[in-house]
Amino acid sequence: MAKRIEVTPEVVQKIHRAIHSDVDSVEIEGIKLPIRLFKGKWRSVDLGSIKYAEQNRDKDNIYTEKANKGHKITWGMRYGDRWIYVENEVVKMDPFIYTTI
Repeated sequence: MAKRIEVTPEVVQKIHRAIHSDVDSVEIEGIKLPIRLFKGKWRSVDLGSIKYAEQNRDKDNIYTEKANKGHKITWGMRYGDRWIYVENEVVKMDPFIYTTI
């Protein structure tokens, strides 16, 4: 049976910390989620329809500059829309987001 998960800032921070560490998975509400390489380069986690990935350092933008200076940046995306942004554990996101896994 599918499980509905509220995507809170605390859930996002936990995923963010895992992506920017050397662990190979993260547990959210009792479900172990593997950390994989997105496009073969960037650590990522899939939580239902949401993909979390570290900043793409091949881009030419301010976020890449920040990441190259040591800032830990994670994006949360659903169907290509970026609507969760985390920089150094500060979460900026839309409220009341849910996903089903």
